[in-house]
Amino acid sequence: EMARSASRRAGRRWVRAPPLVMAWTLLAMCVRAHAVRAPSAPGWRTPARSADLDRAGTTGSSPSPATGMPARYSPVGFSSAAGGASALRRAELPGCHLHFFRHVSKAAGTTVRFIFDKQVAMGEWEFAPMCHYGFREKDWKETLRRFQDAAVDPVNVQNGTGPRMLVEARNEWGASEAFEKVILPDLKKTRAELEALGCGVTTSLLFREPYAQYRSFWNYYIAKLRDDPDEFDPKKGPEAWGSTFEEWASFVPDLQLREMLGDRCTPRLREPVFDAETREEEGDEEEGAAGIKKKSRVRLEKRRLPETCKVSLGDRARFESVVKQVDVVGTTDQFDLFLMQLADKTGIQHLEYSPSNEKKKSGVHQTSGVLDETVKSGSHSSLSVSFQEATVNDRWAYELVAATRDARVANEDGSRTSQKETCGAESVASPCGLRARAEAFTSLTETSGERTLKGGFPPQSTFMFANADASRAGGAPIATPKDWVRPDFYVSPPACKGFNTEFAGLVFKNDTRFKCDRGCSFDDDG
Repeated sequence: EMARSASRRAGRRWVRAPPLVMAWTLLAMCVRAHAVRAPSAPGWRTPARSADLDRAGTTGSSPSPATGMPARYSPVGFSSAAGGASALRRAELPGCHLHFFRHVSKAAGTTVRFIFDKQVAMGEWEFAPMCHYGFREKDWKETLRRFQDAAVDPVNVQNGTGPRMLVEARNEWGASEAFEKVILPDLKKTRAELEALGCGVTTSLLFREPYAQYRSFWNYYIAKLRDDPDEFDPKKGPEAWGSTFEEWASFVPDLQLREMLGDRCTPRLREPVFDAETREEEGDEEEGAAGIKKKSRVRLEKRRLPETCKVSLGDRARFESVVKQVDVVGTTDQFDLFLMQLADKTGIQHLEYSPSNEKKKSGVHQTSGVLDETVKSGSHSSLSVSFQEATVNDRWAYELVAATRDARVANEDGSRTSQKETCGAESVASPCGLRARAEAFTSLTETSGERTLKGGFPPQSTFMFANADASRAGGAPIATPKDWVRPDFYVSPPACKGFNTEFAGLVFKNDTRFKCDRGCSFDDDG
């Protein structure tokens, strides 16, 4: 609503774009919509005070279409801001594109988000995480509408300066089945409407080996609740969450697939597996506590999971349908291969990354699913029977995603071979195939302090996100709209930084008034 009000004050009207099946002449006559400006659009950068940035090497706009031909978006070229893996790119930055990433918990989603942040920090994409822990339906509809309005804007089409937007969501509007029932159909329709304009619409999804995903979920969400010493809270401690990882996991079937489906009691994944209560008891006389009443938690019984919460054969068919519809599917144990696929489909230019949540524990790297996986596919026979039974459908889903990925990669690599594509000189840049490039990308890994930089060192960011939320500033300067490089950067409020509605605005990276709040994860000073 804030964006709508600003538009009205500016005297502009919000206009729903006509369907693209209408004549091109109607497209040329449509009223220009107030929409997010594309990063390559002339004049989109508003100078920030005390920032004198060299803007050389930015991407340009699409060439003018041939005389007499309808306007159409064209790729705008490769970014000249080179990183360690730049030579492995095969797709140019698009003139117009919408990409939607479906984030599944503890399956490298944060690393993907940081990669998306980097594209924004380089000035080439818009990113709308939009409260990725609860994407509201009205937020989604507004995001999609504004993208469509910007994409069909005749001036944007003619100049080749369409929107490039990355969208991430996880448990959209109340952990419902929105991705399957609403978002995918919306994107299919949008793709059909914009295809003739040369504006792309793509989707992606990552899955993780079940044991590794469960263990990461336990470590991140559950262990701290199991270890909470608050004896007055019956929803804390081993009495509620299970004494061990294995006990908890055996009572939470198909964690990953249930979250993906969205309508199989997703909130229960983060709820206690046992009922418990707090009881008041007399102190032990031998301990000198006779007459002193003491409270403690007591486990009652296992919480029964309704049959409607469990994955059925029909749900498997649903998931198979979703996987077929998603353009890029991958597994976290082959994340670099996923990244090569993603780059080819979307044209994102900056691929180098540092795995999220990488820590050193006892000299061993523990990660969020991008580096070492604890249990590889096919080597899970040593796991407890109860765990294997609890994850039957998750393992099936993981293997389906992996097989789908392998078939698509084989088809793509075969196509490249049949086309006899020239891949460059004898160097790391020479491989054409996705797998060969993924291996080359991994071989470029560098270290910087305790950080691992996959693909080598990235180029320094041009921009950064600075805190725009006075409630968490602690007296430090905040980036108000007048400081933002793009005052209309976010498509609609609230735009979330993390778990809450924490606002951030895009400013020049060298604006010393502000500290980086987001978007600096891969830079040397990040």
